[in-house]
Amino acid sequence: MKRNKRLGLFCSIFIFCAGLPAFSQVQIPELGELQSAMDGFSESMANSLPFSSAMGLNWSHAHIGKLPSFGVGVSLGFTTVESEVLELLLSQFSANLPIDALSAFPLMAYTVEGRVGGFAGLPFDIGAKLGVLPLNISSRNAKIDYLLFGFDFRYAVLQETAVRPGISVGVGFNRLSGGIETKIGRDRRFNYPNPSTEDLTRTGTITLEAPAVGVNWESNTLDFKAQISKSAGPVTPYLGLGAANGWSKAGYDVISRITDSEGGDNLDNIIRIAKEFGIADLSQTGFSSLQSFSGWSFRTFGGVSFNISAITLDLTGLYNFNDNNYGISLGGRLQFGR
Repeated sequence: MKRNKRLGLFCSIFIFCAGLPAFSQVQIPELGELQSAMDGFSESMANSLPFSSAMGLNWSHAHIGKLPSFGVGVSLGFTTVESEVLELLLSQFSANLPIDALSAFPLMAYTVEGRVGGFAGLPFDIGAKLGVLPLNISSRNAKIDYLLFGFDFRYAVLQETAVRPGISVGVGFNRLSGGIETKIGRDRRFNYPNPSTEDLTRTGTITLEAPAVGVNWESNTLDFKAQISKSAGPVTPYLGLGAANGWSKAGYDVISRITDSEGGDNLDNIIRIAKEFGIADLSQTGFSSLQSFSGWSFRTFGGVSFNISAITLDLTGLYNFNDNNYGISLGGRLQFGR
């Protein structure tokens, strides 16, 4: 199995929107390479979703206090992905993106979030987050969907005092889903070795007529975390560990009239050829692939917040032990009663 790589919404925007204007007809890729690249994309995407869904609700205080303590705010950040898998996918559609010099590529995310303190005298708090981005980009013929929501429950096993830090443990649920679809704008061709002849040098060509290409993903994640923090005047440093068990799906679809140089638009012939190269779910109007994954993602997170009256600014760093990539987020909120 390939090493996990994170792929998310804004990565897809750059791939299918920013890179599409430049094309090259120098070399026609092989049909098998297309499926291999797309499967690699799907696997990397699905395996990374539990970590990506952990963005948001990383508040500096391990416990914000009991009612009437509460806070509301927003966070904006990014995670990174290695550029190798992006280049492989881009090459299949001859899209040009200047990432050769980058070892990692930034992917953006945001949430609106809130947290309220516990009641009945119990030292816990409950948080919720939501990020939504339905977007149509008419100049690029692109449609983008993005949804991230989640909630968590944190219990203060050690409440902060003037001399000791606060420590909490928590459990939560996150759902991350999204997709992007765009029209390529011109025909794309893929060669394949023709198995119906004795001439091994002869190839056939599958043609996708001005295809619309889409990627989509979703993940449901059960998240566990522990956090320690200690305020020193207006500054609160914090550190935490997280483990997420995710059930994820990721895939792609290509919508296009498909023809074959050897059999024209004969559907049976096209389906037979596609299956030989691992492409299933094919019809006269396109094909698709969806892969399911489950597993654990382990991370550490931490940073510092600055408290000015009721305003709190959070700077958080995240590190994924699974693939050595990282994330950074900046949050701002109104927090009362701490």
